[in-house]
Amino acid sequence: MLRSFRLENHRSFQGEAELLLLPSYATQRSAVPVAAVYGANAAGKSNLLDGLRFMSRAVRDSYRRWEPEGGVPRRPYRLDPASLARPSTFVVDLVLDGTRYVYGFTVDDDHVLQEWLYGYPHVKRRVIFEREGSATEFGSTVVESRAS
Repeated sequence: MLRSFRLENHRSFQGEAELLLLPSYATQRSAVPVAAVYGANAAGKSNLLDGLRFMSRAVRDSYRRWEPEGGVPRRPYRLDPASLARPSTFVVDLVLDGTRYVYGFTVDDDHVLQEWLYGYPHVKRRVIFEREGSATEFGSTVVESRAS
């Protein structure tokens, strides 16, 4: 269940924007079961959902469909030339099988610059993995298999 989605430097969002799906009153729930996104015309509703769709496709299809030398098909904020050179960030906070996870990545036009996954099995954050460039570090809860 999705608790929040955050993005930065995507389409009409130059700075950070976040969609929070946390309940205000029913504290026994980890997220609201239904939500609506509404606002004025050209306020970014479609671009927020496009960012969530981009993140989903990047996770699901990047290995199969993105060419190794083809770059990252991102869509940064274009009204400020400096934003074209800045990376884009996408982060989800979700609950799977009763455990909270935070997964995110930062990309530029060519590469995935950073990627991380944290679990919160007992409130305290556990690193599952963190990747910076091509260097990946696994948390203490992940057992690495070694070929002999």
